[in-house]
Amino acid sequence: MPRSRISIAIYLFLVFASGIMVGVVSYRLYATNTASANSPRSMSEFRKRYLDGMRTKVGASEAQIVEITRTLDDTKRKFDALAAQ
Repeated sequence: MPRSRISIAIYLFLVFASGIMVGVVSYRLYATNTASANSPRSMSEFRKRYLDGMRTKVGASEAQIVEITRTLDDTKRKFDALAAQ
């Protein structure tokens, strides 16, 4: 029994609409989980986490931490001067 053109169009529309819905739901689920995953709220919190990571993951000594802190301060100073222009 041949299907009419209208029923074929309806089936195609339903297939594409369901694909779009699945895509939207999965994108929102992925975007929600990645955006809120323990992101630092301020630069001081970011710096603290960064330095803690350098101590634990890399095994940086206190002299190296001081040098990293100097580099971060210098970079912030340069960025602020550039942003002020």
